[in-house]
Formats: sequence, structure tokens, C-alpha cells
Amino acid sequence: MNLPAGTYIAKAYAINSKYYEWWNDGAAITFTVKNCTHSWNSGTVTTAATCTTTGVRTYTCTVCGGTKTETIAALGHSYGAWTKLNDTQHQRVCSRDSSHVEKANHTWNSGAVTKAATCSTTGTKTYTCSVCNGTKTETIAINANNHVNTTNVSATASTCTVKGYTAGVYCNDCKKYISGHQEQALNANNHVNTTNVAATASTCTVKGYTAGVYCNDCKKYISGHQEQALAAHTITVINKRDATYDAEGYTGDDYCTVCKQTIHTGTAIPKLTRPTDPTPTDPTPSNPQPSGGCKWCGGNHGGAFGWLTKIFHNLFAAIFGARY
Repeated sequence: MNLPAGTYIAKAYAINSKYYEWWNDGAAITFTVKNCTHSWNSGTVTTAATCTTTGVRTYTCTVCGGTKTETIAALGHSYGAWTKLNDTQHQRVCSRDSSHVEKANHTWNSGAVTKAATCSTTGTKTYTCSVCNGTKTETIAINANNHVNTTNVSATASTCTVKGYTAGVYCNDCKKYISGHQEQALNANNHVNTTNVAATASTCTVKGYTAGVYCNDCKKYISGHQEQALAAHTITVINKRDATYDAEGYTGDDYCTVCKQTIHTGTAIPKLTRPTDPTPTDPTPSNPQPSGGCKWCGGNHGGAFGWLTKIFHNLFAAIFGARY
């Protein structure tokens, strides 16, 4: 308490707290109160203020040693920057007391596509909070029309067996043509796999062909290869024999030495006719060598030994010639 200046006497008593009895009659204490023009120091914080509670600053007089106090206002929160807590909220923490945390819902923007969806992969859309700059993502479904990995494929010409295609664009991701590549009709005149075939000569049984060009795809000749006429047979005569007095002869067969066949068969030749003795009408033949009589004298040489005479005469005719 504050007392006016002057001298004061006070008594101090002791009491028995158990029986509430005074232990003494009190001791006199004399003290003097003087008036002082205080000179306060800068004060000392005796109770620190917090974010939510006041504090106390105590000042001391440098003259009389008296003290006085002053209330220090509550400090209030000193929050740091907002940071993302999860996809729903962000938070900020008081730097004076980390147990003081403030939370609030994000304020998301309209989002931006950070990865475009393609024909084979999903895309990503990213949203950013305008307060904490935190982000969240959202999957964008596959876009079947967005082909980013393509190859330009040249046209291919149709052949006699394989259809060609117009030029096209092929997607390497979804494995299909996305434009062009129209099938074309076969080109019966475009032969790309051919073989030059040499001419073959005709024989008497097999026709030959001129040289030609053969297509190995459509399996046919595309030029040349004209059929030729059969060649003539190579003939030799076989089985020929002359006629004799005892057996017929034979003109022989025409046999081809190439095809090993008989082309024409021959005909029989009659046996030779044996000569006979003619009956003379003139005792003196004008022809010394009749076809049927003795070749030396022309007579018939009858009688029992006429035959012997005829043998000798014929022998003379053979040695010396016919008689005139």
C-alpha cells in the first residue's frame, strides 16, 4: 500500500495456526515513509506474454527501490507461410508456438494439362492452390484420336498376286493406320518375280518351245514360250531281208532311233521262183541260153543219163560262157 510520508510503528504478531492462539503480544516495528520522486529503470519482463495471454513487466526505482508493474499485451500468432497438408487443406504454424496450427481448405484454380492423353496412355491435369501453391493432379482418360508417335508409310504397288496400298500414316503406339493405306486392286501386268527360261528343241514326240519369261508368283509365262511343231523322226530300216527260193523276203520296218518306235512296217517279198527246163519246139534253138534248158547246148537231155550230160554242159557254160 502507499502511505503518506512520516514515521510509523507497526507490531508483528505470531499465531498458533493449530489452535488459533496468539503466541506473543506483538513486537513493535518502527519505519519511516518518505516521499520519493521515482526514477524507474527500463523494466524487466517478469511474466512473458504469449500468443494468447498477457505478460508483466516490472520496473524498479533507482532511488527508493520501489517497484511497479505493467501489463504486456498478448503477442498474437506469428504464422508462417501456408503449406499443403493434403489434397483438401493447407496449414500454417505459429513461429512462437508450434502447437498453434491453423488449417483451411485449398482454393484451387481451373487446372492445366501437364501431360496430354494419347491413344495409348492417360494424361494428367494439375491444379494449383492460389494460397499455398500446393498442387494436386487428376488423370485424363485416353484420347483415342491423339496419335503422337507416328510413321509415314510410302505407297506400295500392286503386283500380279499381292495387293498394294496407297501411302498412309501408321501409329506406333496403338499399332494401326490412322490415315491413308487404302488397299488397291491386283495388277495382273506387274510381275516382279520372274525367270528367263531358255528355248527347248522339239523332238519327234515332245513339242519344244521358244524362249520365254516365267512369273514365279502367278505361275505362268508372261512372254515368249511359243509351242513348236514336232520334229521329224530319225529313221533307220530294220528287219530287212532278201527273198530266197525257200523263204519270203521283207522290205524292212522304218524305226525311229529317238522315240524307239516303229514308224512304218514293211511288206513281204515273195520267194524266188526256181528255173525249170522248157519244152523245145525247135530242134535247133535259136537262143543258146533258154531259161529252162541246158545252158551250154539248150537241149533238154532226156534219157536215162541225160541228166549227167546236162550237169557237164551247165558246168562248161559256167566256165567258158554260153555257146553261140
